[in-house]
Amino acid sequence: MSVVEELCAHATRLRGDGYADEAHAALVRAVTLDGDHPLALAGLRDSLLVRRRFDAALVLARRVVELAPHDGVQWDRLGCALMSLDRFDEARSALDRALKLAPDNPTHWHQAALLAHRTGDHAAALRYAVEARSLDPYGVNLRHDLAHFKLALGDDLADALMEYEVRWESLHHLAPWDLHLPEWRGAPLAGKRLLLHSEQGLGDAIMLARFARDLIRSGAAEVGLC
Repeated sequence: MSVVEELCAHATRLRGDGYADEAHAALVRAVTLDGDHPLALAGLRDSLLVRRRFDAALVLARRVVELAPHDGVQWDRLGCALMSLDRFDEARSALDRALKLAPDNPTHWHQAALLAHRTGDHAAALRYAVEARSLDPYGVNLRHDLAHFKLALGDDLADALMEYEVRWESLHHLAPWDLHLPEWRGAPLAGKRLLLHSEQGLGDAIMLARFARDLIRSGAAEVGLC
């Protein structure tokens, strides 16, 4: 194993252990030693994307596809960098190339779905996400995005909201959970006391707090906010 490959492997271990800054530094060192090593360039590209340094990530992404023009993953990551910079037409071309090279890769369909969603084509976003799920129903992220696409399309809100229950698998720990109160799932409210709590952001919480009055009118004895 070369020094550059050792640095890349070390960066992977560091990132897995939660040392993102140290992993980034190792990748910078690897690229400094060999500016044309695809593995090092791809690793640093992804690290820059996470750090939201999209212009720098784009430079590396373009170089990687030059070095590995038949690798769909690299075209996918180029599309991601371009999409992050709102260069949607170029991103679409890159993702089309990724899909042509690897049509069975669900990640490419997922990225295409995200691009369609970003550009307002929610029906296409849903089609692409369903295709991704048919290939491999992996992880919370795909299911979470699929729910957002259904919500944006608005054709079947009941189904979309049911899909959106997946968010509970990705939310950070919320303080009200420590109260161990049962979740209200639509049972009759007569005489019941409800606690409404912020789930993902104060903006949404403030906007939706107006429904507390509706819960009172539906028979709740008391509605609290936190």
